[in-house]
Amino acid sequence: MGYSDGNGHRVRARVLTLLGSRVPLSLKVFVAALAIVDDILTVLVIALFYTEKIELFSLVAGLAGVALCVGANLLGVVNRRSMLR
Repeated sequence: MGYSDGNGHRVRARVLTLLGSRVPLSLKVFVAALAIVDDILTVLVIALFYTEKIELFSLVAGLAGVALCVGANLLGVVNRRSMLR
């Protein structure tokens, strides 16, 4: 219990692949987003609770990258080649 080898992501992806077109695109996007948020939160927990010292420069650089992405999203910047079809 409590030990994860990453099979959860593979199982979700495999189930969605097997269901194919019977699953709405919105569900596929939601599952992908859920996996991404889960990974980010895992890294955050490891960084906060298993690190002796947090590097301020790295933290600020990471937050600046997130702010840049949020700003681009709010401005409506899109890359059509990277969109799901």
